[in-house]
Amino acid sequence: MSNEERRSYFLNRAQQQNIVSSPNTRFNIAERISTYDYQNYFDQEVQQQIARHGCTSGVGKSTFINTMRDLPPDHPKAAKTCSNTEGTTVVGEYPDVKNPKVVYYDFPGPGVPNFPIGEYSKTFKLNSYDFFIILVSNRFTENDCYLANELHECQKKFFCVRSRIDQNITNGSEDRGDEFNEQVYLDETKEICQENLKSIPGEHPVYLISGRLKNYTKWDFPKLVQNLIENAPDLKREALIHTISANSHEAVEQKGALIRSRIFKVALASAGLAAVPVPGLSICCDVVLMIREIRLYLKDFGVDKEAIESLSKRLGINLEDLLEVVYGAKMVFLDADDTGIRRLLMGKLSETAIACASGEGARYLPLIGPFISSGISFTAVYNVLHYFLEEIIVLAHKRIDQIVAHSQ
Repeated sequence: MSNEERRSYFLNRAQQQNIVSSPNTRFNIAERISTYDYQNYFDQEVQQQIARHGCTSGVGKSTFINTMRDLPPDHPKAAKTCSNTEGTTVVGEYPDVKNPKVVYYDFPGPGVPNFPIGEYSKTFKLNSYDFFIILVSNRFTENDCYLANELHECQKKFFCVRSRIDQNITNGSEDRGDEFNEQVYLDETKEICQENLKSIPGEHPVYLISGRLKNYTKWDFPKLVQNLIENAPDLKREALIHTISANSHEAVEQKGALIRSRIFKVALASAGLAAVPVPGLSICCDVVLMIREIRLYLKDFGVDKEAIESLSKRLGINLEDLLEVVYGAKMVFLDADDTGIRRLLMGKLSETAIACASGEGARYLPLIGPFISSGISFTAVYNVLHYFLEEIIVLAHKRIDQIVAHSQ
C-alpha cells in the first residue's frame, strides 16, 4: 500500500470514529503528518475543555488552591498564603501549572469591606464559574449560608468544605490526651456543620479536610476531588482528570480509564496518519509519537523523574530508596534521552507484530480494515500502548502507597 493510500484509509477511519469531522479538519491533520504534531492535536482537544473553579469565603483558601495544583507554598507559582488577619481583598486567579485553562479563583468572602452582601453575586458574576467551594475553618456563618443560597438560586454546584481539620485534631489530642477520640470528633464536627447549612435547600455533604499538601490523601480530601470530577460536564471532566494530580488510588483509576479511551485515536495517528516504516520490523508507525505518548502517561500519573524527585523532598524520603520502591526493574522510564524507552518500545512492537501476524494478537482488537499490513501495524501500536499504560498505572499505585505510608 502506498503512503497516500494509507493516509486516505486512516483519515476515513478517523472520520468514522468522530476523531475528525470536516474536510477542513482532515486537511489540517493531513498537514501535520510531516511535522509529527499529532500529540499536540490531541492535547489541544483536551485543553479546550475548560473548567474553572471559584473558591469563595473562609480561611486557608490559598493553601487549598496550592494543594489542588500540587504546589508547595514556596513554589514560585504558588498562591500567596495570608496571615489570619490579612485575608483576601482582591480576586486571585491561579491557572493550573499543567493545564493553564483550568483556573482556580480566590475570592474575598461576602460581607467583608468593599464587598457588601447584597451586591456580591452581581459584583463577581457568579454565573461565570463552574464550581464553588465554600471553605471555612470553624463553622458556616450567616454570610456563608447567604452565599450558598445565592449559588442555589443560580443553580450552581457548590461544595461545603471544613478545613484545618488537622490542627483541630492535634489540639484536641493535646488538650484531652487519651480521652480524645478522632472519629467521634470528626462525626460531631460534620454534624455541627450540616446543622449550620439546614437553611439551604437540598442536601449538601460537608467535607472535612486539611488543605496542606502533605495531607491530601487524608480525611475527605480524596472524596472531595472525586466528587468535583464526577459533577463536571463530560468534556470538562476529561480536562479535570488530566489536570488534577493522581493523589489517590481512585484518581489513578480515573486517569487510567480516560487514557485507555484515548489510545484508539493515538494508534490511528501513529499507525495510519503519520506512519513510516520501522527499520527491522514489518510494520509502519510513528515511533516518535508513541514515545511522546508514553512520556505523557508518566507525567499525567506523577511518576516522571521530576515528579518523583519533588515527592522525595516533600516526604523526606531518600530519592534512591523511593525510586527503588516505585520503579524497581522499570528504571528504564527514567532515561532522560528516551534510549531505554525506545529500546523497550521496539522490543514490544516486534513481539506484538509477530503475534498479530500469526493471528495470536487478533483477539485483542476487531479487524479494522482490508489492509492486513496496516491492520497489523495498528493492532501492534494499540496493544503496545496499552501495555505501557498498564505498567505505568502500577507505578502510580506504588507512588500512592508511599504517600500514604509517609503521611501517617
